[in-house]
Amino acid sequence: MKFPILTLKPWNKDLEKKSNTMIKLTDLLREESFTAINKDTGKVSVFKSKDSRDAAVKAGTHDKKEDDGEKEPKGEKPNMFSKDAGYDAGDDGLGWGDETDRTPATSLPKSASELTHKHLEIFEKDMKDASGLDFTTDTDDNTGAMVFTASGGDEPTYTIFIGSNEDYGKPDEFRVSLESTYGNDPAGMDGKVDKTFKTAEEAKKFAAQVAKKYSKEMQMDDNEEYDTTPSKSYNQKADEKEFENALESDGFSWFDGGSLDGVSTFGDESGNTVAVAAGSVYDTESAFVVSGFNEDDPADVQSKSFDSKEEALAYAKELAQKLKSSNEGIIKLMNLLRK
Repeated sequence: MKFPILTLKPWNKDLEKKSNTMIKLTDLLREESFTAINKDTGKVSVFKSKDSRDAAVKAGTHDKKEDDGEKEPKGEKPNMFSKDAGYDAGDDGLGWGDETDRTPATSLPKSASELTHKHLEIFEKDMKDASGLDFTTDTDDNTGAMVFTASGGDEPTYTIFIGSNEDYGKPDEFRVSLESTYGNDPAGMDGKVDKTFKTAEEAKKFAAQVAKKYSKEMQMDDNEEYDTTPSKSYNQKADEKEFENALESDGFSWFDGGSLDGVSTFGDESGNTVAVAAGSVYDTESAFVVSGFNEDDPADVQSKSFDSKEEALAYAKELAQKLKSSNEGIIKLMNLLRK
C-alpha cells in the first residue's frame, strides 16, 4: 500500500528541550547535585545538571524536593500542534490521570478527538513490530496527542506525533508527523512527514511505516554531531523529498520497496515504479541512476545515469509520465479486446 506524503505545515517547530538523561555513577560523586522526586516510585533521582532536572520536572515525571527553593514558573500551555509554539507538556504532567485510569484501550477510536493515553499501546505495538525499536511514550496534556521517541538514547533527535488535526479545522482527522524533538534537524526531516487520515487504522499503519523507514533517524542522539554535508551523489536523506515532490503531480509517491540503502522507490496505483539511486549502488561513477518499470513486467527496466540532480529529476519525471502513458495504453487495448 502506498502512502503519499501531503504537504502540510509542520506542527512542531522549535520544540522545548526535555531530557531523559541516564544517571552515571560519577554524577553521584559530584559535590553539587541536582535532585528531584520520581512521581512513580517516590524515590530521589539525581541528575547530572540543573537543566536536566528542571526538564524532568517540567515533563511531569518528577517533583522538586521540598527544600529546593526554586519554583517552576507556570504560564499558558502552548498548543503542540501550532506552528508558532513549541511542545510543552506543562506542569500538570502528561495527561496520565489517576492510576486507575491507566487501563489500555482494546480498540481504536472513530474520531481523532477521542484519542487518549489509553490508545498508546495499540499504536506502539505496530510501530515496534515494524521498526524493531522500543519506544518511550507520552501524551500531551492539552491536545491528547501521542508522542513516541526511540528508547535508549539520552536525548532522541526525532519524535513521531499522532493526534488530531484540530489546528487546521478538522478535529476528527488523525494526524501523523515526524519532527525534530528539540529543533535540531541534522537529517532534514522537519516537514517531510506530515499526513492526515480519516481513520485510526490508516494512521496506525502509516505511523508504523514511518517508524520503520526512519528508524535510523529516530535513534540519533541530540548530543552527538552528524555529518550532513551534501555529497556529489544521491543523498537519500536530503534529496528524497525533492524527487517525491517532482513526481507527485503524476500520481507517484514514496513507498517501501525493500530497497538497499541509497535507493528510493516511488510508485503509482497502476504498479509503475520509478527508482532513484546513488551511482555507487551500481558501481558506476555517475552521481545518480534513475530506473523505471511496471510491476507486471519487472524485467523490462528502463535506466539512465546522470551527473547532476537537475538532469536526474527531469528524467525521473519523464520516465514516470512514460510509464503511466504506456500502462494506460495497455489498459485501453485490453478493454477493446474484451468487447
